[in-house]
Amino acid sequence: MENKAQPEPVERRGPPIPKGMFKFANAILGLLLYSPLHGLISKNLMIFTFTGHKTGKRISTPVGYLRKNGSIMVFTFSSWWKNLTSNNEVTLRLEGKNVNGKAKIISDPRIAADMINSLLDKRGEEMGTRMGFKRIPSDSSPEELRKATQSPLWIQIDI
Repeated sequence: MENKAQPEPVERRGPPIPKGMFKFANAILGLLLYSPLHGLISKNLMIFTFTGHKTGKRISTPVGYLRKNGSIMVFTFSSWWKNLTSNNEVTLRLEGKNVNGKAKIISDPRIAADMINSLLDKRGEEMGTRMGFKRIPSDSSPEELRKATQSPLWIQIDI
């Protein structure tokens, strides 16, 4: 009988900076992403704009992204994603251009695991460690997948 190695528990560290610094950091990143100097960071970061479901106001936030199978994949540890359940139309400031798209919340743990592994392939294990990601074996059980992918939440944007 083959002894399948169980994946180690994943420690979810959350965002890499203290919560209180986000407003300041997001303002600086926003200025840079809308400037002619966006090329310094726009291969990994973009501005994600959506409509608030209670206020109806447009809300913009810088996010990391990954291109996968013709879509843009975004992850978040924050609760702003709930706004997408009532209106999935979004605008991205992507590599210096505004692009419209439709957002979809990823609920399938296998897809989320694939996104985590793709992110680690592209950005490296060190970034994954800072964010609390570990590579997820493809032969993981449904329960292992659910535990390993419960945070952050993944969003697919079709443009």
